[in-house]
Amino acid sequence: QSIGLVTGGAADIIQQASSEGLDAYITGEGANHHYHDAIEGKCILIFAGHYATETGGVKSVGRHLEQKFQIITEFLDYPTGIWPLILKILKQWFQTRTIVGILQVHP
Repeated sequence: QSIGLVTGGAADIIQQASSEGLDAYITGEGANHHYHDAIEGKCILIFAGHYATETGGVKSVGRHLEQKFQIITEFLDYPTGIWPLILKILKQWFQTRTIVGILQVHP
């Protein structure tokens, strides 16, 4: 069994992955039609998130630079998309307030 991985948004090459004989192909994101391309090509297609698939490479480059040039690197983790931002805002909001109770509203 074989798996291909291309970071970011590289679902456009799912047909190439299928023709190369890959059993599965992992990339960050894609469109609805890529699902159908994967089904037709009998290749499992996994959308693992654009940001999530790119961070490993960036961290690896940082480690390489540290070893090669004896410098300090730091990976700044700022996920993209609306949900990480909403969660960050909510976390900051709750940290500055005291929760007295929870109100449940029933329709």
